[in-house]
Amino acid sequence: MLRTILRTASAIGVSSTHRAAACNALCGFLEQGLASTAPDIRSLIVSNDVWQEVFKIYLDRSEDAKPKSMRQVLVTLTAILSKWPDPAQALVVRDSAVETLLSIILGTDSRSKVKPALQGLEHFISKGIVSIQDLVISLQGLGTNLGQLLSGDVIPEPAEVGPATVVEFKRLSAPALVASSEASIEVFVTTLLEWVSHSDVAPAASRLISTFFKFLRTQSSKDVRYYHSVTKLPLWVSPLKRSVEQKPEGREVLKRHVLPAFFILNSHDMLEFVRSLPLEHLLSGAFPQDNCPEVLLLFSSLQVAQGLGLVRVTGMSALRSDLQLCIVVRLLTVDRSGHSGECPG
Repeated sequence: MLRTILRTASAIGVSSTHRAAACNALCGFLEQGLASTAPDIRSLIVSNDVWQEVFKIYLDRSEDAKPKSMRQVLVTLTAILSKWPDPAQALVVRDSAVETLLSIILGTDSRSKVKPALQGLEHFISKGIVSIQDLVISLQGLGTNLGQLLSGDVIPEPAEVGPATVVEFKRLSAPALVASSEASIEVFVTTLLEWVSHSDVAPAASRLISTFFKFLRTQSSKDVRYYHSVTKLPLWVSPLKRSVEQKPEGREVLKRHVLPAFFILNSHDMLEFVRSLPLEHLLSGAFPQDNCPEVLLLFSSLQVAQGLGLVRVTGMSALRSDLQLCIVVRLLTVDRSGHSGECPG
């Protein structure tokens, strides 16, 4: 029976309704088997072959299936993984799945699988299936073209990002380990920001970015940090600036999908980010150059912050009549001591 359901769920040319029915039957069968007290039934369900086959269905057939049914497939896969009787084997299965998801996101697999890969990785992080440190280790193991991306010379399309040789994670000294994890995170976020520019996957990419940094804040360690070891700014800052510098036309998409998620994580981080932009330059009365990327990013950031209640307008300076933006602001945040207060603009 399981083989028949698997064949139907994975078949090419099946209607979305028929596939949804097959996926619902598959999930029901797997969930009942997982709850069974019969050892042979549980061993059938909790097996690497079955898990990998269902995982392949999730990735290969999400594009032509109803979202709700594929979401249930993902939930069922997670449930099986979390109840695997052999923890060591569960880690092997998980690591293989995470590596597959990352390889798709970083552009080494089919474009049609990117959306389910983004959604799958976000689900794994949010449900505690994979920690941020383990995810960074997987990024290290997969390898990315760090030199080209971090040089700031180019932001490639995701399809241009592929495996390359990277120093092995476990062989690094402590300072090099921090630098390497920072580099890997920035490459990863740069790629996610590129995916945000594609409308069909923008919500999934932005949700993964938000979840990634939310958990990085709480799981930050001496080896895998939320703040850059040199600039002391969150690790999303440099990729964000680089993205706007390379693609100024994508600013509105970032404003809609990404900036609110970053700003609500921590208002103090928002303040420091705004201060890293040419705010003081504008407050001095200087007029910005047309289409200056960091000024455009500043304008977008202030608009988003105002919408979130993090910025209070105390004066108006129409430096650019087409934008009619309030440049004189009072930023409300939490100071370093943890007490609420006003930070001067």
